[in-house]
Amino acid sequence: MITKHSFADINNESLAKECYDLAKRFPVKQEIISNVGGIQLHKVQGYTDPQSVLFNLEQRLLKLVPEAADIQLWININFPGSYNKMHTHDEVVMSGTYYVQVDEFSGDFVYTHDETSYQVTPEPGQVLLFSSTLSHGVEPNLSSADRISISFNYVSEKRVIRY
Repeated sequence: MITKHSFADINNESLAKECYDLAKRFPVKQEIISNVGGIQLHKVQGYTDPQSVLFNLEQRLLKLVPEAADIQLWININFPGSYNKMHTHDEVVMSGTYYVQVDEFSGDFVYTHDETSYQVTPEPGQVLLFSSTLSHGVEPNLSSADRISISFNYVSEKRVIRY
């Protein structure tokens, strides 16, 4: 149902800084799909700076699902009190989330399968992979710090990104 991976060697402090820098760089209101009260930043596709922690994370994530042709990713910054409502992803190979900054009160990843709800308490550096049709969300952030995650969809063909 859910597979877990750990990228313990990723510099999450630097990655969090990149996420905040990108949010400042693209302050235009983004299309909010599932995030309630936080930021969902989709303008990170094609971010190709080889010195970037985000770029290197993207390359590592691509290797987890070799049958995927490409990956679409976006940044979620959930301020205290914000959350991600239950949703699914359509027409993609697989979905997932990488946790950059979380603590025990940041909110659990929740999903339903066969009318049963499950919870996963995320950890920094953890990757959760799951079927794109799995109904999932994230509980409200009850921490005093922002929860930062990078969500992604594996797709079956390369896509051209234009801004």
